[in-house]
Amino acid sequence: MEERVILCGGNGAGKSTLGRYLARALGWPFFDIETYYFPDTAGDYPYGTVRTREAVEPLLLADLRASPRCLLAATKGAYGAEVEHLLTCAVLLDVPKAARLERKESRKKVCDEMYLSPRYLANIENKGQHPSLQIFFEL
Repeated sequence: MEERVILCGGNGAGKSTLGRYLARALGWPFFDIETYYFPDTAGDYPYGTVRTREAVEPLLLADLRASPRCLLAATKGAYGAEVEHLLTCAVLLDVPKAARLERKESRKKVCDEMYLSPRYLANIENKGQHPSLQIFFEL
């Protein structure tokens, strides 16, 4: 049975964090739309190279077709009719703006203390290199 779920929501809503956790719990692949748009080719600055939607769509389609069960985190779901046809469920994470801004400020605090770019830290999170920012606050 095919189950391709897209988690949508504003920046800082927790799409990547929740998606990674759920995918791991279910044993499914996890895809984050940011990794398609911002390939890891720019060395220390992961957002230095940007792909267009036309470049992203075939890459995303290939991964979705190869994964009958998966989770995709994205700020929106408009990635073309072929992609939409493959998705079986959409979940909107409707997080109040104040909470999303608070999360952004928490990220900024960690970045300031560790001399990191906020986008770089978000990219580390998106790649699953650590479970969440909470780990920094627990240390």
